[in-house]
Amino acid sequence: MTLRLRGGLLGHPVDHSLSPTLHRAAGEAVGVAVDYALLDVGPGDFEATLDACRADARTCLNVTAPHKRAAWGSTAGRRTAAADRTGAVNTLWWTPAGWAGDNTDVEGFAAQLGAATPERAVVVGAGGAARAVLDVLRERGCAAVDVINRRPARAARLLDGLGLDAAGAHPLDGLAALLPAADLLVWALPPGVWEGEAEVDWSACRPGARLVHLAYGARAAPLIRAAVRAGVAAEDGLAMLAAQGLAAFARWTGLRPPSAPVVAALRAAVDAPPRAD
Repeated sequence: MTLRLRGGLLGHPVDHSLSPTLHRAAGEAVGVAVDYALLDVGPGDFEATLDACRADARTCLNVTAPHKRAAWGSTAGRRTAAADRTGAVNTLWWTPAGWAGDNTDVEGFAAQLGAATPERAVVVGAGGAARAVLDVLRERGCAAVDVINRRPARAARLLDGLGLDAAGAHPLDGLAALLPAADLLVWALPPGVWEGEAEVDWSACRPGARLVHLAYGARAAPLIRAAVRAGVAAEDGLAMLAAQGLAAFARWTGLRPPSAPVVAALRAAVDAPPRAD
């Protein structure tokens, strides 16, 4: 009998997402039939959508902004250690006791980072993805971490909750002063949220600095191009996307697909020319 996975992504917006491509490629690699939908869910509709998914037997779910904290709140007592540490959930599955949750973004960013152990990191953004980034940096023993956010108080609460030492919270206009000392910069803001991103002077970065933009494809391209022109090694978040998705797929099915065909499918989708429609 063919194993089937019925899932979806809950977020707002979600029309740009490559999660369907990811999970269908993962399913093809291990012989799982995948039915995966993009579900655009407004901020006040998360719980009702979970109920509708359960009624529709769509019980293998990913969660993206702005719902990772809400998903964490819907899985009390049924969360993994990574979800509890970060206070965010991006992967849900149904159990007899209710929805259970994991934060596979942690595994995803660890894969993106590779073996590197940065000395000084700057994280731009304080949402659900930033929580996973900060968790990995803490585990790696990063000596100093600064978080840039529109609301510095939110960044400060995040840092306090994660128990990060040698960390600071700053407003967006504080980025310029931090660039010269950072060897790792992680852009965890959704594209277009901060108009000032186009004015960042990447030439102020130290030699050997690395920029990781957690978005991918055309959404991340302008910032990455600007950084590369200034001599900064910059990459999009496709590796993180693939790794977190494969970890979620393994949670749901008990199967771990090979990463190569999944990454190839994602990169092909990112590099494809835009559709005429």
